[in-house]
Amino acid sequence: MDKAIELIVSWIQKNLKNPKLYAIFAAVIVVIALVFPYVDANFFFYNRIGKRVDILQSLSEIDMEKVSQSPALQEEYDAIISEIKKQRELSISSAFSIEQATSNIPLFKFLSGGALIWIITLCVPFMNTFKDKKTKVLAFFLLALFGGILGGVAYIIPTIFNPWINYIGYPVLQMIILIALAIKPKQG
Repeated sequence: MDKAIELIVSWIQKNLKNPKLYAIFAAVIVVIALVFPYVDANFFFYNRIGKRVDILQSLSEIDMEKVSQSPALQEEYDAIISEIKKQRELSISSAFSIEQATSNIPLFKFLSGGALIWIITLCVPFMNTFKDKKTKVLAFFLLALFGGILGGVAYIIPTIFNPWINYIGYPVLQMIILIALAIKPKQG
């Protein structure tokens, strides 16, 4: 195991300025973000439910009359209940099961996912790097389509903790990938 980690670390060090490394890293993060909710729902969910049933059973067996007669026991009971509530709010399952109270969340995820590419698309008519107008128009439509594809990917990525993490995180991840692709590795 140590040998494998050593090989991975040495490969990363050798390719630190290679944009492919960052693209692979971003792809792995996206795949994990897409796969985790399914793994969680099919494996971790039942374990969590079993533990919650055990805790509920233990709590229901407590003699509340005895607890309420002793201020120290009552304080401890209240602290335990408070910690259970806090843990439920901060659990990883609650991070992926955010209730979408507003129907705008998917739309905003789509728009934020394609926004960076669409901004670049809007700059295409003012760029002088294209040979002719036909190439410029083709680039415009291809970039607009690519922005739509990236928006679709952002749309299907689960909402993590808070929708704003998706709204900001996905474009930041795109920016990192674009910068990594723009930086050419030194030949040497």
